[in-house]
Amino acid sequence: MTTRSIRHLVVLFVASMLCVTTAAAQEQFAVQEQGIAPKVAKDSTMPIIHRATVDSTTNQITVEGVNFGDTSILEIEGIILTLVSHTPTHLVAQLPEGLPPASYLLKVIASSNPDSKKKVLFEVAIGAVGPQGATGAQGLQGATGPTGPQGQTGATGASGPQGLQGLPGITGIRTVFSGQVTLNPNSTVRVQLVCNSSEIPISGGFVMLDHNTASLAFADRFLYVSNGPVASDPRRWITIIRNMSGSTGVGNFYVICAARP
Repeated sequence: MTTRSIRHLVVLFVASMLCVTTAAAQEQFAVQEQGIAPKVAKDSTMPIIHRATVDSTTNQITVEGVNFGDTSILEIEGIILTLVSHTPTHLVAQLPEGLPPASYLLKVIASSNPDSKKKVLFEVAIGAVGPQGATGAQGLQGATGPTGPQGQTGATGASGPQGLQGLPGITGIRTVFSGQVTLNPNSTVRVQLVCNSSEIPISGGFVMLDHNTASLAFADRFLYVSNGPVASDPRRWITIIRNMSGSTGVGNFYVICAARP
């Protein structure tokens, strides 16, 4: 093989390699133009901010979240803040004096390197809060909840005060009858009964003994003229009855005697 032939082969080889390299570059460019990016696994160690609050009294900001790391950098609008305390989930930093009320971009870098890619952005409002908005419309009434379980039996209440003593009851009651008495038509009968010396009369009267038609007629028409104790002798009870019918009545006078208190 001549020297000229060898040179020709080398030129062909280099030309072919250039074609392969150019095709690969064109393919990669086409992929980027179409917005197709290679898949990257999600990093579970990236910092996440849950909330940020500002204490106007101490002029400090508190940031809560996860994956802040053992060392962190806290920035607000590009200004690195001085950390007062630091944990992987809790950052407290001193804010610059004189920040005007506004919304600021907060950045947490979970590294001591400001150029680290482990960072997260968060917007925080500092300063005066806007006026309270109007009250919203009342929501619909919710469904009735289920009936709760029965409550436990309550404790026994305290005993009430003792009541007043009652009046003495009546003891030794007995009834004294006169024996059979006939009431003639249109007549008045007076009967007096006496209790023992240790008793007092408390009631008295007249009761029918027969139940024939004439007696029933009398029962509707007899009249008590007097029925009560004798004022001059508290042991005595007097009953006066007037038969205002044309029928004869038969019955018993009686007095109820009770032992003296």
